[in-house]
Amino acid sequence: QKHSEALTKYFKEKAVPALKKAKEQHGLIYLKEWVKRWRCNKWAVDGMTRMFMYLDRFHVPNSEDLLTTSEQGYTLYRQNVFEQFKDNARQSILTCITRERDGEEQDRDLLRDS
Repeated sequence: QKHSEALTKYFKEKAVPALKKAKEQHGLIYLKEWVKRWRCNKWAVDGMTRMFMYLDRFHVPNSEDLLTTSEQGYTLYRQNVFEQFKDNARQSILTCITRERDGEEQDRDLLRDS
């Protein structure tokens, strides 16, 4: 419960405002922020999964309504961040692809990660 609250607080106070600010700028800046926030989420979820490994192994399987730490973390990310910004991310990716087809150099690693 506490780790869910901590992740939700992080998403609402840090990730969402940063993505809103980046959305107002160039598409490439938005994609960089998008990838940065996803990587931060993966890092946080992986760390919490290691910390709460005992609970995931022994407590969660015995409780019907509980998700594992990683499932809960990714679900919270999807609900709080991904659903809110997925259309903007898709549009930025398509814009970068169009620019590359028009001959402008694009960061392929960034496109792949996004």
